[in-house]
Amino acid sequence: MQDNEGDVTTTALHFVEALYAAATGRSGYDEIFAPFDDHLNARARADKLTDPGWLDSLNRHFERAAEVYELSIQAHADSPAAFVERFRQPALIFDARLEILAQNAAFSALLDLKVGDRLSDAALGDDAGSTLVEAPELLDKTVDQRRLLIPVYLHDDAAPDLFIAERMLPRAYAKARTAEYVLICARTSWHPAIAELLSTAFQLTDAELDLTRRLLEGADLKQIAQSRGRSLRTVRTQMNSVLSKTQSQDQKRLVRLVAGLMQTGEVEPDHPDSGPRARRIASSAITRHKSRLASMKLHDGRRLAYAEYGDLEGETVLMLQPTTTPTQPEPVRKAMAQKGLHVIAPYRPGSGLSDTRSPKDGPQALAEDYVQLLDALEIEACTLVGHCSGGLYALAAAQRLGARARRAVMLDVGAPVVSVSELIRLPSAPRRTFLPARLFPQALIAPHRMVAADFNKDEAGEQRTVEYFFEGSPKEQERVRTDSYFYSVTRDNIAYSFENVPRLVEDVCRWVSNWESLITEAKLPVHFIHGSENTIFPVGKLEAFVRKHNHTTLTVVDGEGQLLLYAAPDQVAQAIAD
Repeated sequence: MQDNEGDVTTTALHFVEALYAAATGRSGYDEIFAPFDDHLNARARADKLTDPGWLDSLNRHFERAAEVYELSIQAHADSPAAFVERFRQPALIFDARLEILAQNAAFSALLDLKVGDRLSDAALGDDAGSTLVEAPELLDKTVDQRRLLIPVYLHDDAAPDLFIAERMLPRAYAKARTAEYVLICARTSWHPAIAELLSTAFQLTDAELDLTRRLLEGADLKQIAQSRGRSLRTVRTQMNSVLSKTQSQDQKRLVRLVAGLMQTGEVEPDHPDSGPRARRIASSAITRHKSRLASMKLHDGRRLAYAEYGDLEGETVLMLQPTTTPTQPEPVRKAMAQKGLHVIAPYRPGSGLSDTRSPKDGPQALAEDYVQLLDALEIEACTLVGHCSGGLYALAAAQRLGARARRAVMLDVGAPVVSVSELIRLPSAPRRTFLPARLFPQALIAPHRMVAADFNKDEAGEQRTVEYFFEGSPKEQERVRTDSYFYSVTRDNIAYSFENVPRLVEDVCRWVSNWESLITEAKLPVHFIHGSENTIFPVGKLEAFVRKHNHTTLTVVDGEGQLLLYAAPDQVAQAIAD
């Protein structure tokens, strides 16, 4: 026992040293993994430590490392360079003389410019160049004018790049001056919601919408005519009709109009008058399979945002998912709609338009918010679905809702973790999170902040994090490496969870606790949906758990793991509906 404690002490010192080195920028965050694994192994061998004072001291070091890291990134955050580094897309800051004050690597790769050069030196074409030269004057002209949209054709055979010039907000960073502007480059791309908006606002026909889409994607009128098998004269006539209806002087101004609409987003204002009929009216412009975003005010004045999708006339499903994004890709939305499910997915506190609250406010506290949401929407009864750590939130909400909860569905939740030995056997990546979450959660804040910073830094960091997320799960890791669909849903879920690292850590700690009592006390049917190849929560353990509890049932989806919802949405939706 004493030797094991010695190992714990030695490995802890090495881990803390590596943690401080990464926190102060003297090494990369990945260099903490080896000493972290050594320390976890030593902890696993030492069943019990006899010196709680030493453990308290160690935990204070973990907390201090997180504080040091916060100070180091704050010093960098007060610079214009850090401001533009926040953008995934090309971005720079310029002043009233068009001099570049800072730019990220993506912008320097896009245009052959460097800090100190003037934007007027860039070859952007007469129209875009003149608009950009006038940008400071136009942006300063009125208080209301804060954004200019400038389509720039950098490549002759491609869609335009959209340059967005904005006046900097006051105190955007510590040393920001009043006459500074940010320029962002975002690729224009067509979205079905744009077609619906153009059709409603300007009465464009299907042929005119198709013409506008092809124009936005970079095709000229001759190419469009050839692809349609129509004469150039016919296409020009349609083009003139589109320009007339949209009151656009020429094709470039039409592209600018459509690109501007793309920046408006899909978030709606406060929810309209409550009730099923009001919901149908509010959603009349949102067709099935699309996602609507809305928000409401709770009794205490806080705002709660939520996504809504599926069959608006179907059975209501309250989807609770604190560590995965409430908005879902098209295959999931389509599957829910086809199975007659009307999904309402609240955002966690501090995400979307939801107001923040303490990370310590967990499932029981948030259950009150969910009751108010259902009341406002006049929903009498619903099925509760918890995705991953959301299972605990679903059980808490079911307890609060009583007879209004038809059943609780545990999607990818797994069985409660009874012993630490289960966590010791996990693959390396989840083990570094789940085992400390059970034993010493203070060690998780700093590493998670470091990984989040790398994820948000650039595309390379994003890819590293996405692949690391499935380390130890070869099938899932191969999927995100080779399939853009699985990569994008994993990226979006990671981005959502990293928005609030302290809440993420709290939710992981709740997830790996022994929450069997919540199942035992549940007074409604509880159904588990799980993949047969889930490497974090083995299906065999879950099958044994279900056999012990008469009011629980299980659907196992063969061949699927942690990406179950996204890989088999039809089977998941069917299991929820059943």
